[in-house]
This record gives sequence, structure tokens and C-alpha cells, in this order.
Amino acid sequence: MATVFIQKRKGIKGPSYAVRYADPISGRKKHYQSFKRFKQAQSEANDLRTILESGKLPQRERKALNLLTLSEVAESLESEWTLRLKRGELSKVTVEGYRILSRSICRDFGDRLLCKISQEEIEDFRDSQIEKKSVISANRFLTVMKFIFKH
Repeated sequence: MATVFIQKRKGIKGPSYAVRYADPISGRKKHYQSFKRFKQAQSEANDLRTILESGKLPQRERKALNLLTLSEVAESLESEWTLRLKRGELSKVTVEGYRILSRSICRDFGDRLLCKISQEEIEDFRDSQIEKKSVISANRFLTVMKFIFKH
């Protein structure tokens, strides 16, 4: 008989329920999946139990990280701005301003992965924009950078 159990965890956002099982080969306890609701955990534990009793090991899909460069994200964001322009959510002047700023940012950071850009580099970029142009322009660059990182 497969050993599957549900472990209740207390967290800041409320309890969660972890489904764990004993690996039939090694006998070690392994984590399978966590749920916010007990009934979900119970139904998944029953499914896991049937998988283990049939002699198979559970296969969990692992999401592969898709590492993107800043220029790839900026292109995607520009297409979103174009759609929002067509829907009337943004004005033409705003979209053109965003595009100019994002292309300028891409000249400096375009080929770099988003996860490799540090806060210090962004602050140095902001300081250089303050020296070249103005504080207002530097703040606009930061706004577009935030859009890129949140997208």
C-alpha cells in the first residue's frame, strides 16, 4: 500500500496543505505538491495513491525558465503599447515617447538578460541620464524600465 499523507502548514497567508509520499524505491519521504484548500490536497493525494499503487512514480512537470534579454521584452512591450493605442487606452504621443525611451534603454542594456542587470547598473544609468539631460528625463527612463521589468 502506498504511503501518502497530507501535512498542514501554517503560513502568513493562512494554512496550506502539502501532499507528501514515501518513495517506494528508497523509502524516503518526498514532497509532491502544495494546496491552499484541504479538499484539493485530499483529491490529489487520492490520485497520487492510485499512481503509486499501480507501480509508477509520479511525474511532475517542471517549468523551464525562459530567460529573456531586455530588448526581447521591450519589443513585446512595444507591441502591447501598439495594441493599447488601437484600443484608445494610450495616446499616440505617449506611445511614441515610450518607444523612444525604450530604444534608448535597449542601446545600453539590450543584449543583456533581465536577471543579470543589477540595481547598481540601473542607478548608474539614471545618474548618467541626469548628467546628460535632466532629472525629469531620468525619471521617464526609470518609468519605462519599470514597465520592461514588470512585463
